[in-house]
This record gives sequence, C-alpha cells and structure tokens, in this order.
Amino acid sequence: MPTLGEELKRRREERGKTLSVISETTRIGTRFLKAIEEDHFSVLPGGIFTRSFIRAYAREVGMDETEATALYHRQTSPQEIPEGLSPGPEQEITLEGPDDLATELIERVAPIRTQPTATFAARINWPTVVTVLAILFLAGVIVFVVTQRMKSEETNDGGATGTATKQPGRPAPRNGASPAVSQPAAPAPADSSPSIQVIAVSVEATGGDSWVGYQVDDGRSGNLLLKQGEFKSLPEAHNKLKLNIGNRKALTIKINNHDMMFPPDTPNFSAHVIISRDNLQNFLQNNGTHTF
Repeated sequence: MPTLGEELKRRREERGKTLSVISETTRIGTRFLKAIEEDHFSVLPGGIFTRSFIRAYAREVGMDETEATALYHRQTSPQEIPEGLSPGPEQEITLEGPDDLATELIERVAPIRTQPTATFAARINWPTVVTVLAILFLAGVIVFVVTQRMKSEETNDGGATGTATKQPGRPAPRNGASPAVSQPAAPAPADSSPSIQVIAVSVEATGGDSWVGYQVDDGRSGNLLLKQGEFKSLPEAHNKLKLNIGNRKALTIKINNHDMMFPPDTPNFSAHVIISRDNLQNFLQNNGTHTF
C-alpha cells in the first residue's frame, strides 16, 4: 500500500502539476509540500497546521481529504488511540493562552465514557494519559504564574499612584509677608527617541491563508491560522515579541498601527522575527519618525 506522500505525488504527476503550481494555489511553501511527498512530517509546523497542509494538498490533486488525514494518522500514530482523544474531523484550533489550552484539553478528555474498572484499565493508553496530565499540570502552573505576575504589577502600580498624589502642604506666610517666588526649573532636554509604552501587533490575511505563532515577553504564547480576510490582534508586549510567520506575503502586519517593514534577508515562508524596544525602528524604517 503506498504511503500518503507516494499517493499524493502520484496523483500530482498524473495531473501534470508541479510543486510550484500547487504552492501558488495553496499558499504553502514548496519545502513543506516536498516534505509531505517524502513523508518527512517532522519538517512541518505540526498539529493543526500539518493537517491543514495535507488537506489542502489532497484537495488540489483530487484525493479525499478525510482519507488523506486518516492515512497520515495511521503512518504517524499506528497505535490505537483511546476513544475521545482521536483526531476526528478537522477542527480549527486557535489557542490564545494557557486558559484556552487547559479548556481545549479538558473538552477532549471529557467524552471518555465510564466503563467497568477491568475493561477500562485494559483499554487505557497510559502514555497518552500521562502526557495529557503533564500538559494539564503545566497549563495550571502557567496560569498561576501569570496571575501572580498580574497581581504584582497591579500592586506596584497602586503604590506608585498613591505616592505621587501625596503633596506636602506649603506653610502660610507670617506677618503678611509675600512668599518667595521660586524660579521655575529649567526644562529637561527632550528625548529624541520615541517613548514606547507597549508593542501592539495586529495581523490580517490579505493575500490568502497563513499561520502565525507568537510569544510575548518570554511568557504567553499561541498559534493562529488566519483565513483570507481574517484580522487578529496579538497580546501586547512590553519588552519583545517573537513571531513565527508561515507566509508573510499573504499577511498585512501592523506595529502600533503602522505598517511593518521586514529586513531584506527575511524569508517569505516560515520567517522567524523578534521585535523589541531596541530594534523596533528597524521594522518601521520606511514609515518616517513616529511617536507611540
């Protein structure tokens, strides 16, 4: 029986299509398409993105999408998967943070039906259960750390505000004498660099479908799969924002409401970008000087 990659390649060649033609119609890089044909699935981004790539490729060469994804799962996960954790029909998954990750895992584990102890224990795939529990524990730790950080920031902001509002009273002059008029302090020299409070990034799919992965300040992270015309705002960053972009030509990206400019050596597919306070102007260099 041919593998998924062999079957897709055979159908493509029967239709006289090249990988470049399929890349133009699916907005998937030829490097990823070639990896699918060679069954090198570790090269792909993984998860929902890998399955979406396979379904798009199968659709272009006339192969049933469900059959293609089922063959992919048989090749990559030959062991039996417990009921309730099987991949099932293709789903659109967008995880915005640790809370969504925990909810997604709970919803996938919940449908497992209660069975007699001996039968249920015999059917449990223990490695999968241990992996799910570990991910749930990690998600709980992330939620706790983020919550504590937010509480700490609120406490610091409240203390600073309270200190700033306390102004010492000026004693009233005695014997009708006029108080001395203090000379106004010389104005501080203006800072030529813009004052950046946050790094706010938004993405819009204006040239086709594409995916974006992000990590904010070495903490909160997530993945987005944008369809044509969809618009998303990423969480604001205070120090830096890491982006992993599937097809940057298909996206319009704005930083603080200004068009983002990529360095000349940035690849079109699977581009890795780090935006920080120090290099922000490099991504806005053709937009003139802005104050954020």
